[in-house]
Amino acid sequence: MKRRITALAVVFALMISIFGMPATETSAAYSVPDTVRVGLYFTGHYSGNGPVSSIKISNSSGVMLAVSMGAYTMELGPRYDKYVVCEKMSGTYHLCLSSDYDTYAAAVVKQQSYADMGVSSVIVYDGSWAIWCGQYTSKSAAETAGAAINDLGLTYSIVSPSSYRIGCVVNNKLTFIFDVSGSGLLVCPTTSGYLTLNDTSAKTYRGNMEIRRNTNSDMTVINVVPLDQYLYGVVPNEIGANVATEALKAQAVAARSFITRSMNKYPKYNFDVSDTVQDQVYKGVPYESTACNNAVNATSGQIVWYNGAPAETFYFSCANGFTEDVRNVFGSPVAYLKSVDSTFESPNSYLHTWTITYSAASIKALLAADGVNIGNITNVKVNTFTEAGRVTSITFEGTSGSKTYTNNKCRFVMDLYSQQFTVEVGNGDGTATLYYPITVAANNSITTVDPVSSATNTTKTFIRTITYTNLLKAIDGDLKEIDGNNLIFANLNGSPFTGHYLNDYVGSFQEPDQVVDTFFKTTLPYTGKVGTKTVVSTLAEGTVRFSGKGWGHAVGMSQDGAIALAEKGYSYVKILEHYYPGATVK
Repeated sequence: MKRRITALAVVFALMISIFGMPATETSAAYSVPDTVRVGLYFTGHYSGNGPVSSIKISNSSGVMLAVSMGAYTMELGPRYDKYVVCEKMSGTYHLCLSSDYDTYAAAVVKQQSYADMGVSSVIVYDGSWAIWCGQYTSKSAAETAGAAINDLGLTYSIVSPSSYRIGCVVNNKLTFIFDVSGSGLLVCPTTSGYLTLNDTSAKTYRGNMEIRRNTNSDMTVINVVPLDQYLYGVVPNEIGANVATEALKAQAVAARSFITRSMNKYPKYNFDVSDTVQDQVYKGVPYESTACNNAVNATSGQIVWYNGAPAETFYFSCANGFTEDVRNVFGSPVAYLKSVDSTFESPNSYLHTWTITYSAASIKALLAADGVNIGNITNVKVNTFTEAGRVTSITFEGTSGSKTYTNNKCRFVMDLYSQQFTVEVGNGDGTATLYYPITVAANNSITTVDPVSSATNTTKTFIRTITYTNLLKAIDGDLKEIDGNNLIFANLNGSPFTGHYLNDYVGSFQEPDQVVDTFFKTTLPYTGKVGTKTVVSTLAEGTVRFSGKGWGHAVGMSQDGAIALAEKGYSYVKILEHYYPGATVK
């Protein structure tokens, strides 16, 4: 999830594996987690930040080493004034001089006695504390070095290479070795402050860093951070920092709900979520903002619930129309992930509209990248649209066969920004065949919902039915106030509509304490059927133009829609309950 990215081909491919099919709701007990484990460097990282063989971790107040013991953290003992470099240790033999010390302090005392004898050694934690010396590339080399140890009257045992071993280095000197299978080495601030990776200020994080190794691998780096501090780094990078407060709160709750359902998503690597669009974009302290942090704090502990379980709070950039029913994207229905109105988004939203044109050869190459070879492309046609106007079946025809894609594959295979697009196929004679969704004929009236209660700071609500013409006026204007029975709107150009009485819209009050609360369109705009027609076009024969709207999978909350509703006076709770109908925030 993220609002602004450029490597679209990779993103679209990832989104298939990211979301898959939404999970079926259950009544299983859930709790909002206290801590999140975020993968920063690992195999399969979207941005290329794979596992590392070495990483420097620093903090101006110093760092200390620890290890997780279930729900507890145990300090190991070593502390460093400014930094430590963690390095993968592979293929090295060592001489174990002594072992099974109960404490780090006891090992330090014994290490000093070896130093007094002229033997340089390093303290090791492998479940208990031990003291090793030397680094040798072969067993025979270790045995040769061991002879000198015997000459000093000391005994030793040879330590074979380990696929889990991590060395801690300061000033190019190995100071500590961590060698515990199935556990990670924690690097923590000694007293306060944030941890910076590789002296890169942009990679400064709250919480602790955990360094882990899978068998014979480089090191996976995990940020272990309190939940809300994690959200500090998510909200501004998902929806932006300079938007209306209620939109920030809506994003904070949606992101908190997402992580609640995503715990232990990557069990092989021992973390919950990644820091990229594979899950939620999470960046360090330098990317935080006061407004976003305040929004997170103001909603602390709150998530979106449905039937006793955290809702699957998908969100995306912009819809430019209605959002989409999840079954038409990921293939499995979910009660609160239905199509809802998002037509009020700003036309200035990024990728509100877009156009992508491909030659027949380019389409052939894209299909080949998906493992499909149907020869030279001869035609592209849309088979079905949704009632919200998105393509759910598209067929590519070639000289050697055809291939049909459905749901979100309609978008991904052509690297398109969304599923909401028309298809124009050049005929090479000054015309093209256009495939488009057929619009539902406008009725005389449409039931809508307006943000009056939020805009006027009143708890009163109402329901009204208005004519299509007046609906357009309401959408184009901002409701400024209620004066008795007067509705006062202001157009975008500043000219107000005045003198419109409630009876012009409602007919009469339904209850004494009900005034009005309507704004959203409830009727989906398309029939779900495909229209075709020949249009004038300069497209070459076989060239295909995809003309679309919006950015993202269109399931759940539109971020640009949330911003628009917040600007109209909606609370974050109302925004979330609109985009996840039937769900509640608590």
